[in-house]
Amino acid sequence: MKVLSFDTSTSLLSATLRNADCYYDICLDEGLKHSEKLIPCIDILMNQGGIKPDDLDLVVCAQGPGSFTGLRIGLTTAKAISFAAECPFITVPTLDLYGSDYPFFNGAVVPVIDARKRCFYTAVYVNGKRVTEYLDLSPASILDLLESYDRILFTGPDVSSFYSIMHKDVLFDRNAGTGKSRTLMRLGEALFKERGYGDPEELGPLYIRKS
Repeated sequence: MKVLSFDTSTSLLSATLRNADCYYDICLDEGLKHSEKLIPCIDILMNQGGIKPDDLDLVVCAQGPGSFTGLRIGLTTAKAISFAAECPFITVPTLDLYGSDYPFFNGAVVPVIDARKRCFYTAVYVNGKRVTEYLDLSPASILDLLESYDRILFTGPDVSSFYSIMHKDVLFDRNAGTGKSRTLMRLGEALFKERGYGDPEELGPLYIRKS
């Protein structure tokens, strides 16, 4: 399959194109400039991969939570490319990109995304599976949620906000600031194969908190 995936849910913009067995990646950490950068990045990937948008079999984007504006840009772009290429699009919750990436970690994997107002979007994953709802919590409430876990791995784009938690069984993912568009592609493809169809045109972002 020829698949395009991109994540615009945080300040980190990442995109991946796969053509046959070849992967092409771009990751930009330039702040929330996705409205300016996303389409040029996709053009670069298409040129590198030697394909046109019409050749795509699937488009995958991050659904959120995250930046309200970034999510709207990503989902609108995914829908536009899907419509033009006459291929399905599918979305994956952003927290899943980080939480499901460590299925063999013996403990709780906890992605954190800055939700502003001194809170974070989060969820708890065990053996690669989400075991809580998608949540919007203060740091203190997150720690209360994790009291029953002996080992904890914090990950996600804003993991540095939790570095002050010094405990022998609390670990931090030092690679959390890297692009997750390949993970996004893998999860999106698996979801599409499981369902057999893409997301509906009317699907909106996963905000958790009201805008």
